[in-house]
Amino acid sequence: MTWTTFSARTGTGRVLVLGYVSEFGVTDMIAAALGTISDAGLRAWVVPGNHDVALSTNALSTAAETLTSNVALETDHPRQCEGITVCGHGLRSRDGGQTCQATNLPDPARFHSRLLLSATHYPLLSQHAYLRVAGLRYPGDLLNLDEARAAAERFQGPILVLHGHLHTAVIRHVGRILQIGSPTVVEWPHAWTDASIEFTSDTVRIRTALTPIPGQWSTGGRNSVLAEREQNWAFTTGVGGAQDRRTVMAKTPRAHQRDGPDTSAAGRAAFVRASATLPRANVPPTGKCSDFVG
Repeated sequence: MTWTTFSARTGTGRVLVLGYVSEFGVTDMIAAALGTISDAGLRAWVVPGNHDVALSTNALSTAAETLTSNVALETDHPRQCEGITVCGHGLRSRDGGQTCQATNLPDPARFHSRLLLSATHYPLLSQHAYLRVAGLRYPGDLLNLDEARAAAERFQGPILVLHGHLHTAVIRHVGRILQIGSPTVVEWPHAWTDASIEFTSDTVRIRTALTPIPGQWSTGGRNSVLAEREQNWAFTTGVGGAQDRRTVMAKTPRAHQRDGPDTSAAGRAAFVRASATLPRANVPPTGKCSDFVG
């Protein structure tokens, strides 16, 4: 299970459960997991992972219907929250969860909020080449990845994608899309991701922190924290232009350069990354580098 806690500017919090709620998609197991979240007094937005649809495409939504504090984003989206449009999508698998196609894709074009938050199990920007270079197994992308990404990009402002599936902490951004991947809580580094979103008159600021779960857990035989544990990003309306778009592409790893620049009006602005620290397995991240765009 991948957990992300999310809070907007008023401090209103939610738990985003980004799939992998069960091993084999058993409805009773999913209901028990969601019930534990509800019993803890937490409100959850949930999306299915590939394991959750191994037996039935609606196993997660069926379990969520019995708990008023949980919302299945695959059937109840988009939602408006504190200037943010929140959406998810369903999954369908024909091979027991080995591969999946995104279903019930949202149409956020009609919303004019400050930010689109896309909660999804699978990434919308592939990380295949990046994980392979890092020596990690890649569990696969959506079969209709391009269609899922295009649906999100109908939103005319900045887009934050929060995802699981890859069992790694990993970041990618292309223009106005910022994608943050979280590891599972049952594997090293045994952590959940705390995310906060703040608005000023012309800026959307996103901060995340990978937060360890207290206790004695396994150690990592291979480093799966491929991104800084603390992230600090800002998107400022009206900043950017063709030159900044080229800068974003130039700083994207070579294997990712197949993504073309975002040529929409909103694509003329891009996320700016404030600072970075370099993590290592089982060692607290240390050191800083100077600010950079992209």
